[in-house]
Amino acid sequence: MTANLLEVKQLTIGFNTSQGKMLAVNNINFNITPNEVVALIGESGSGKTMTALAVPYLLPPAAQLANTSQIIFKGQDLLNLSEVDFQKIRGRQIGLVFQEPMTALNPVLTIGNQIGEVLKKHFKLSKKAVYARVLELLHEVGIKDPPYCYGQYPHQLSGGMRQRVVIAIAIACHPDLLIADEPTSALDVSTEAQILKLLHDLQIKFGMSMLFITHDLNVAKKISSRILVLKDGNVIDQGTTEQILQQKKYTVDFSAIDKAPPIAADKKILAKPLLDIKELCVYFPIQKGLFKRTVGFVKAVDDVNLRLYQGKTIAVVGESGSGKTTLAKAILKLLPIYHGQIFFEDVNLPKSPPLQLHKLRRDIQIIFQDPFSSLNPRMLVVDIIAEGLWAQELIKTDQEKEQRVDELLEQVGLSKDFKYRYPHEFSGGQRQRIGIARALAVKPQLIVCDEPTSALDVESQLEIITLLQKLQNKFKLSYVFITHNIPLAAAIADDIAVMQQGKIVEQGATHAILKNPKHPYTKKLVAIEL
Repeated sequence: MTANLLEVKQLTIGFNTSQGKMLAVNNINFNITPNEVVALIGESGSGKTMTALAVPYLLPPAAQLANTSQIIFKGQDLLNLSEVDFQKIRGRQIGLVFQEPMTALNPVLTIGNQIGEVLKKHFKLSKKAVYARVLELLHEVGIKDPPYCYGQYPHQLSGGMRQRVVIAIAIACHPDLLIADEPTSALDVSTEAQILKLLHDLQIKFGMSMLFITHDLNVAKKISSRILVLKDGNVIDQGTTEQILQQKKYTVDFSAIDKAPPIAADKKILAKPLLDIKELCVYFPIQKGLFKRTVGFVKAVDDVNLRLYQGKTIAVVGESGSGKTTLAKAILKLLPIYHGQIFFEDVNLPKSPPLQLHKLRRDIQIIFQDPFSSLNPRMLVVDIIAEGLWAQELIKTDQEKEQRVDELLEQVGLSKDFKYRYPHEFSGGQRQRIGIARALAVKPQLIVCDEPTSALDVESQLEIITLLQKLQNKFKLSYVFITHNIPLAAAIADDIAVMQQGKIVEQGATHAILKNPKHPYTKKLVAIEL
């Protein structure tokens, strides 16, 4: 019988709250054998990340481990080790791939220095040997130009490349166990497939075991041999991947969403678009040499034309780096445009004076991709939601603030008692509802939704999409919905625009695009997703 590499026994993790002690993880038991990949799946708040962080002992300071808990790695109970001894194992024998590479990487250090830091910590290598090993690692994780990437900073790389760098750091010491915490949740479908293949290939090549955390059963089935399903801190099901898939208990069909009836709109309204984008270009200069002369441009958005009518939704679909988010920022006038026009109710936004633009901010709001980083961690929910109300002078007293915030929380399906809590006290889905309440506060006409569900589990995605549709029907809202997920676009959008390398390569009615895509890139996306 094969000895276990990792055994987790009676793992129980609690937090003290105003309502008493809350168990985030309740008496979880599982094991991982050498060369095995085990997936933990569950919705937001199920306890899967807490379980994963307990193994390398990276739990938040407020977390309390039960005395009966054991984490036995290679025959040794890790919970009996001192922090100094743990540091010799963490990174060397247990590697970690975090969910959000941008927050996992140091923004002020180059990629080469960050990978080299791990090697210097655990091995006595010369500067030349560290450099050579870093280049080797970058090559192993699929970076095409390792010497160039070595000197780059995290913000200069795409999401997929940053995740590859995080994987390079995690495998630098050839660990026995790799813990991957939602490594593909924020990636487009093509990049997700590349990262999963990379992890699979590296696991085989180095003979690693892997604990893979995800909320997506479809992702788990591509990489794991065994699955544990968590809910409310408990293991509610486990078995081989094949057994769990056959049950079909943990999948959500977005096509089953009951769509809100179309908003009645007279011909006069539909004759004139609410948002009309004409020949929009957003270019970023490429500067080289001592004097930083401009030698070319990165065409992030290139000659884009788009129309959106009142009460309608247009989904902008594309892979990472296609220009979707840059387009969203340009609509909100958060970036200078190189050329083109953006008309909102006959007002050309790029040429609007500051005072007029300030007033228009009320009519155009945004829901961000990452609900946690978009909410001020030092502010109470009541102040986060009311911030825009004060800025637009829509309220004058604290009593009006309280009343309006209560109303908004109710509209997004949250209790008014939540208003005196901080963002870290909520799950991902709840935080996104707070972000939606903030966007709704000033009664906008247009909301730009920038990947609003990409960091959420499938159940939470379904809830947020349903909520957005109900709000649209109630308030006659218009949405620009940025996503890399074709099923999500199909569930919410009237029209789809497909972006590739800064250009709209195909657009039209959602049903027409999905049933009969014309462009090869659109065909590829639809084939992968549907």
